[in-house]
Amino acid sequence: MTNSRGREFDLTPLTADGWYDHILSTVPALEKLASGLGDALVALALAAGFRITSAAVDRISGEINNVEWSRDGSGDNKDPIRGSGTPQTLRTEVLAVLVGEADAEATLTNDPTVPDIRNFLGQRTILLCPLFGLTLRRLVLQNEEEFRVVVFHDDIEEIVPLRQLRRYLRTRVVEVLQNDRNRGVAIDLSQAALAQTAFTENRFEEVVARLSPWLTTLSVLLRTPQGASLDPNAKSEFARALKILALSLREIRRADESEENLRLAVQYAHDTPSAAELYKAFAFSLRAAKRFAEAIGPLRRAQVLLPQDPEIPLDLTECFLRCNRTVAALGCLRLAKTKVSETHDQENSEKTKKLLEKITLFQTEIEGILGSAFQRFQEAVSQ
Repeated sequence: MTNSRGREFDLTPLTADGWYDHILSTVPALEKLASGLGDALVALALAAGFRITSAAVDRISGEINNVEWSRDGSGDNKDPIRGSGTPQTLRTEVLAVLVGEADAEATLTNDPTVPDIRNFLGQRTILLCPLFGLTLRRLVLQNEEEFRVVVFHDDIEEIVPLRQLRRYLRTRVVEVLQNDRNRGVAIDLSQAALAQTAFTENRFEEVVARLSPWLTTLSVLLRTPQGASLDPNAKSEFARALKILALSLREIRRADESEENLRLAVQYAHDTPSAAELYKAFAFSLRAAKRFAEAIGPLRRAQVLLPQDPEIPLDLTECFLRCNRTVAALGCLRLAKTKVSETHDQENSEKTKKLLEKITLFQTEIEGILGSAFQRFQEAVSQ
């Protein structure tokens, strides 16, 4: 429907309120499983598309100690994905799907069908909303901006960006599954090592599943006396973990969350051995978003810590050029030339070649901007 407020679509046909209770009431075996694993894990597993096929119970404790499951493949691979393990293993797998995967990307025509709208929102979003007390009412697009969703909760209607709604649901998933473990959210550094391995193997969803639960805890810890007194090596560990979490989020097209993690990582990295790499990573993120003026500060901090790095003055050259500060860019370019010459390494000739290519491109651009003034400058400094 189109009106003076823009495009608006009724979501009532998609409402899934009470779906979990309905399934429990019709599948007695599932209700028994939920009493052993907990409603939270079972409900979220179903929302994520998991089908729990069997469960083994410890004869002594009476607790479920092993489960088997399957779920549909994603992308081009439509074959079922099967797995088994402890309830904690299942919990990690569910987190990987609900928290780690990228948001569904789809477009809407001017006159979409109900299946079109379901595909646009994503079935998981539709199923998660009722679990957290949200009823979907309408989908709204005003002035061709970001889609917003009208949701009903606590006797009020609220309109929120679709991206914000998805992010809220992911946050609640992490909170619920962490609380369901019957313990506080601890910072387990072994998870960082496993996440690093997953990152190296491009399993970005697993990285997000393992490290996303850290975010709230680390945000709070930083502002406590205990956080202030942390050992620099511990801070470095946290900073590097947050960095690979941020890079993984960027890989799955969640740039705003990636930047949030990098900002927190930079705060942890301050005055630690990992500071330089975090400032560079944060600056790269800002440059990728074309926020060149904001990237200058982190690059300056990185340059102080890594004065021999030839890439940093080149990155500063780009930032100053995009901010129309050509003279400052020229100064950084000259410094980059010096650093490349000083650090030239035959074993890394390919990297040196790429740096020299960038220097040539930037110099050509600066010459085009300054014109004859550039030639007079060159003559003056060569005397």
